[in-house]
Amino acid sequence: MAVAADHNELADNPATEPEQIYALLATAGHKLTWTETVRARMPLPDERTTLELPDATPVIETTRITHGNDNQPLLLEELRASADHAQLAYRITADSPRTLRAVHP
Repeated sequence: MAVAADHNELADNPATEPEQIYALLATAGHKLTWTETVRARMPLPDERTTLELPDATPVIETTRITHGNDNQPLLLEELRASADHAQLAYRITADSPRTLRAVHP
């Protein structure tokens, strides 16, 4: 199974910006789609230290999966930020509606 890491350009520069990765995958013939999940949770001890969070401050965790042809997963991106400083914005169009649903663990 081919994934984003199979591209030599990405193996040589793992800090490539997502937009450049998407362009490489599209050039390789993939029709890209994304699935994104956002959740709030309490941070792990190392996250609290790294993000310099005050006690009782949750984090926002965003997980995005880039899919290629046949819904094949190609790339996983994760972002964690302090919930008290985070703001998420999504562009929604009539031809790409979003489905919102609550998932309870």
